[in-house]
Amino acid sequence: MSVIVYALTNPAMPGLVKIGKTSRDDPQARMKELYNSSGVPLPFECVIAVEVEDDPDGGLEKAIHTAFAPYRLNPSREFFQIKPLQVEALLKEWPGKDVTPQVNKEAEKELNAGDREAVKRYKGRRPNLNFHEMGMPDGTVLVSAKTGKKATVTGERKVSFSGEEMTPAKATRLALGLDPSASIRPALHWKYKGRLLQEIYDETYESLIDPFQVEAPLKAWPGEDVTPQVNKEAEKELNAGDREAVKRYKGRRPNLNFHEMGMPDGTVLVSAKTGKKATVTGERKVSFSGEEMTPAKATRLALGLDPSASIRPALHWKYKGRLLKEIYDETYESLEE
Repeated sequence: MSVIVYALTNPAMPGLVKIGKTSRDDPQARMKELYNSSGVPLPFECVIAVEVEDDPDGGLEKAIHTAFAPYRLNPSREFFQIKPLQVEALLKEWPGKDVTPQVNKEAEKELNAGDREAVKRYKGRRPNLNFHEMGMPDGTVLVSAKTGKKATVTGERKVSFSGEEMTPAKATRLALGLDPSASIRPALHWKYKGRLLQEIYDETYESLIDPFQVEAPLKAWPGEDVTPQVNKEAEKELNAGDREAVKRYKGRRPNLNFHEMGMPDGTVLVSAKTGKKATVTGERKVSFSGEEMTPAKATRLALGLDPSASIRPALHWKYKGRLLKEIYDETYESLEE
């Protein structure tokens, strides 16, 4: 029996890839179904889809799931914390028919006006690749992650490939031997100093929306704050798989380390919400109200929260006007090769 094994990403779920299969002739219908049922604000995008002959043991899908088992977040969900190229490389090597262009073309037709506007608005907030802004002056050599071919930066948004100046998109299609009309994301196909351009792009342009933008007006509205009760009850609803998934995800990222994040002892942190200050006194310690303590304890005190309240200090303190979360991501965030 013929099936289609696919790898999907979603702009609203960065760093995750969904790997599944469908026996339908129109896998784009599966993408639409996932979008409508998952509650994410943006449609899924197909990285690759390959039509193969299935077998009773699960075939290609099972092989892929097994290969990336260490990076599976939840055993009951087909989401993996990996790079799209890692999946694409394996699927390309498996005997079968690459139907990615057809799937993406049909999926595009399925989008309604609201979906198209949402994608347009999201992508419109993020600028195009600009090599100079990303720290890559003219003459910088880029290497294709898949073929090893090289391109040279010749301008803010231009490269030289095979002796001709062109856009990164055109160079990518030529390097991969794709049709001139093929949809492509150059940032996922070129590397600089061993890192994908997508990673460098995110560090250059990506900024988190400050949660206090939402929290502040809600706090000011007359009513009772039931956040602790909601979180407590939500915690009870989690099954073993959910708890393990959260643990695995958080376990891959180290705790705050001020020294590694470029903040030596004496660095002053400012509460994004109250304006109160704390001073770094060690790798994982701060001084607040004349007492040395953990960042979590200082956050609870600064916000007047219960000692047992769940809190993420990186979302509540700023250094030089930037949330610690942003600095943390720049320091530690790297997608698995």
